Amino acid sequence: MPSVHWLVVEKAARGQGLGRALCTQVLDRLWQDAPAPIYLHTQPWSWKAILLYVSLGFRLQQTDTFAAYTNQYPQAMETLRAVLSPEQLARLRQASDP
Repeated sequence: MPSVHWLVVEKAARGQGLGRALCTQVLDRLWQDAPAPIYLHTQPWSWKAILLYVSLGFRLQQTDTFAAYTNQYPQAMETLRAVLSPEQLARLRQASDP
């Protein structure tokens, strides 16, 4: 099953759209090679990345998981509640699969 691991942009180059461009290219390639669901595992402290992934069409999985990962949706939302604005949290909730 396709997945993306450890996507990062150096601190000095952040905020220039490089992460979005990189994600878009990688996702396009994955989709061309094997059109199938694509799972992306991340952690709540990467909240800027989570907002990027949601803007690219990824959905937060409340219960589903893949490989050996444990789904920690409730813990993640609790962590994100401390750093995101109400509008950002609402956007994440809208992008969550029941």
